[in-house]
Amino acid sequence: MGAEAAELGSIVEQLAAISDRLDVLDRATAAKFGVNNWLMPFAMAALGQAEDNLRSIAGDWK
Repeated sequence: MGAEAAELGSIVEQLAAISDRLDVLDRATAAKFGVNNWLMPFAMAALGQAEDNLRSIAGDWK
């Protein structure tokens, strides 16, 4: 299951990159329009939870 764990690690890295890009987008939107997207904290929390879950699974598979 080492290959599967490595693939999960890659997915976690991609989720982290998506999270970073969403954060940049949220900040840019707030700066440009003066408002915050009220859904963004929920999206960021969901991505964080997905990352944590996948890291846990990958750790179990190693």
